[in-house]
Amino acid sequence: MNQIHLDEELQGLRTGLAIMAGEVERMVELTRDCYLKRNAALGTTVLDLDRSIDIHEIELEKKCLDILALRAPFATDLRIVASTLKIISELERIGDHSVNISKRFINIVNQPSTLDDKWINEIGSEALKLVKRSFDSFLSKNVDLARSVITDDDIVDKLYAKTYDEVLKIMQKDPGAVERGSHIILIIKNWERIADQATNIAEEVIFMVEGHNAKHTYLDQRD
Repeated sequence: MNQIHLDEELQGLRTGLAIMAGEVERMVELTRDCYLKRNAALGTTVLDLDRSIDIHEIELEKKCLDILALRAPFATDLRIVASTLKIISELERIGDHSVNISKRFINIVNQPSTLDDKWINEIGSEALKLVKRSFDSFLSKNVDLARSVITDDDIVDKLYAKTYDEVLKIMQKDPGAVERGSHIILIIKNWERIADQATNIAEEVIFMVEGHNAKHTYLDQRD
């Protein structure tokens, strides 16, 4: 009977996490579109959604702790709860980074572009792809998809480095672009962090499904 209750509670936890992930994905998409469409109202919507994400975080963490305390799960079930706790935290951070980006966008969205918009839109779109795929890997328990997220994080890292260098060059040539350029540097850094959070979720999916820790793989090469 205890296992039946545990299975039901784990399914409820999974459903709640899927709802939270869906709302976070919407936040990230709105964040990308705020600059893409030059629409400050979308950024304001992102700020409003952050409260809902925080509520989900508190409720789902409580469910995890209740399951640990009352059901004493082990083996695969324990991995599911442990990974869920970490994924909840990563989702909340993605929401926070989306808020940080949106606040910056609202400040500069109606100002002249500091550099070609394609630089900003590209890094935002690539980070959004990783977020979507990390969520999909969780919902489908697809470790191959999760591994592709980890691999493709390099795409966002390279875009971040290229865009950062371009913004610095512009700021060095034009002192009047320093304020706008500073906003953009913080924006792309938050996009890079969103991609990192998506990667962390993918690593938790691998652990949840296979019981294999996909973090710090360089340690596997030790004698």
